[in-house]
Amino acid sequence: MKGNDALMTDKRSRSVPNYCLPHSSFRIKWDGLLLILLTFTCVFSPLRISMIDLFIGENTKLAVALDIAELAIDLIFTIDFLLSFHFAYYDDLDGTKATVRDPTVVFHHYRRSHTAMFCALALVPFFAD
Repeated sequence: MKGNDALMTDKRSRSVPNYCLPHSSFRIKWDGLLLILLTFTCVFSPLRISMIDLFIGENTKLAVALDIAELAIDLIFTIDFLLSFHFAYYDDLDGTKATVRDPTVVFHHYRRSHTAMFCALALVPFFAD
């Protein structure tokens, strides 16, 4: 590794908090929470859209509770979208995996990815009513 590359790697390693690292305990728990919420959304949303009248009926308290739950889930997905611009990632440099931790590099990497576009589209609210 050249001198400037070593300095950049050292600078990157101090740039991102530890919770943003790919294998930090926060990141693993966060991804687990997102997996649970995504599974819930994938199962529950089609049921709610197709059978809203049968599912809720005249129970307005249940309807309000479900709306609040969906709003909370949307808020968590929005927070995840914003956090994704700060999560470090692995990059294959010269055959070795290097953790890219520089916030500017991480931001531009995520912004240019297809994942960012799909996540931004997923944040657009969808109302079935």
